[in-house]
Amino acid sequence: MIPKSKVIDFQKVLKEKDIDIALIFYYVDLLYFAGTIHANLYAIPKDGVPKLFTRRAPERSKEEISFGDVIEFKSFKEIRNYFNFKKVGIVLENINTKMYLKLLQDLNINQENVVDITELYLDFRMIKSSEEIERIREAGKITERVYRRIKDFVKPGMSEIEVSAKLEELYRLEGHTGENRFRGYNQIGLLTYVLTGESILKSGVHATPYVGKGVSNYIGVGASHKKIEKNIPFVVDTVANYMGYHNDTTRTFVIGKPGKDVIDAFNALKEIYNYMIDIARDVTCEELYIKIIEKVKALGYENNFMGIGKNRVPFIGHGIGIYVDEYPVIAKGFTTKLKPGMTIALEPKIFVESFGGVGIETTFEVTSNGIKPLSNLEPDIFYID
Repeated sequence: MIPKSKVIDFQKVLKEKDIDIALIFYYVDLLYFAGTIHANLYAIPKDGVPKLFTRRAPERSKEEISFGDVIEFKSFKEIRNYFNFKKVGIVLENINTKMYLKLLQDLNINQENVVDITELYLDFRMIKSSEEIERIREAGKITERVYRRIKDFVKPGMSEIEVSAKLEELYRLEGHTGENRFRGYNQIGLLTYVLTGESILKSGVHATPYVGKGVSNYIGVGASHKKIEKNIPFVVDTVANYMGYHNDTTRTFVIGKPGKDVIDAFNALKEIYNYMIDIARDVTCEELYIKIIEKVKALGYENNFMGIGKNRVPFIGHGIGIYVDEYPVIAKGFTTKLKPGMTIALEPKIFVESFGGVGIETTFEVTSNGIKPLSNLEPDIFYID
């Protein structure tokens, strides 16, 4: 099973870093290591058997745990009954301040003995096992089945939200787990983004090229009530989740015949996309980013790539796995080299004020022979009669 092998490998990392124990709290991280979300804490010692602590439903925890013992508990103080430790590793980006301070008090831990293992954990997750990659591929198959049905129901005059609602229904019926999980603080994990015209151009606080208007300010992102028109492109940006693992996809759709400006923008986008695939080998993430931006400049789209003007986002791709937004990031400053076993979503997008824009996003596996797509969905415009 995925979690057991990950725990064993992570224990080796803890030993290398001289960390006595890692305490895992966040439900996605519990799932990654323990195979269940039904617990309050997973304690991974650098040696020995981990223990899953739960305040409720220990029977379910025992049914689902992949590795370790299940302990029913009432207070964090009880952890000391099972482990002797001094240096403690915690993923600080995934624990709130109140719980953190309570933990220090209950376990009598001096703050200088706490190690923030956020970066260590993010680096650890970059390399996927064959089973993890297969789940990401299966998620891609879900998206492929859904996208190939879009032409069957989208009609001129349908709103973005109508199309989005139908897509979410199809996703669930095709096997989507039902939630997309993001690391980004305050990031909203919608299943689908369906955007057209000015909705594509709508930017926001989140570090993502597509934000959308949403149905109101009380959601502030995603599909709106804007109507889809003939000959004007709309983009579908979605994430499939299969057994906890994500596959991120964007494709451009048009009902009818798009104008020359749309075709020109998409031809440039396709050239950028193919160039990305050709050069994504034996490079660092930063080198890949810089080369692609040079290509974009040469094509004349520098100010319209990944947003418009000052609202452009400073990346062109990201790692993906149990979270949608993982390491590595294809951006300046990220000097990690692409390595076999990584999975990355590359998402070149061009924005044009006259019609909104066009986009492609595909999730890839990094191999020794370059990057390979984890779906069979063509990176083309999808035409609807």
